Amino acid sequence: MEIKFMGNWSSHIEAGRRNVSIIIDRQILLDCGPHTIESMLESGIDPGKLDKILISHMHLDHFGGLPEILWYRGSRNIKDELTIIGPPGIKKNTQRILQLYNTPDNEKFRITANYVEINDGREVYELKAKFIEKSEQDYIETFPGYHAIPDNMYRIEYQGHIIAYTGDTAYNENIAKVGEYADLFFHEMTYPDNDYKIAEFWKHSTYSSAMKGFRESHAKKLVPIHLTNETLGILAARKEDDIIMPFQDVVL
Repeated sequence: MEIKFMGNWSSHIEAGRRNVSIIIDRQILLDCGPHTIESMLESGIDPGKLDKILISHMHLDHFGGLPEILWYRGSRNIKDELTIIGPPGIKKNTQRILQLYNTPDNEKFRITANYVEINDGREVYELKAKFIEKSEQDYIETFPGYHAIPDNMYRIEYQGHIIAYTGDTAYNENIAKVGEYADLFFHEMTYPDNDYKIAEFWKHSTYSSAMKGFRESHAKKLVPIHLTNETLGILAARKEDDIIMPFQDVVL
């Protein structure tokens, strides 16, 4: 299993940084912020080979790049169906944006997508990845997060490994469940501890609340994402042995 980071940054965007987006084996995309498609192309990844896109929630920095990928596929008339999993409204909102962009609707510009909407509960889906041999154990499991808008947390069992992803969320009782004994736990870490009141207002995680969720999950490795300069500085100073920074590819 190969994991590449198309982006790792929060909405507090900086020069040279891109919003959170993680791709597994070049075909399963976790979130899709603006310019994700540029990161894919720069990394030699074919957006036409994507099989599934898992959207945690519909804020710009997690969702804004989805229309770009659909335009790319439509302009090349890619017929393979793309499955888009997300919170309620993912289909309506995506189609509304495509309409606002005056997206062509004809046989020479085909967008083939299947939308799966999660209704704020714990649901399980068979993975069925097209381009890689699957095992009988491959699945996607969802848990509700605790954010300013509905947020899906995802637990993926794939190729004998478990990957967990929080999207954006404040600490909640489901965090230990989604990350339970995962090989890699992608957990947002937006604010330093001294900004806990801001984190509470926006329903984000601080350094300490992210570490608490990680420890309670008993996951093997934490990959902090949705970073800011402040949390990056904390991580650089502390250098925990069970933390992997989201700047280089990971192979399991």
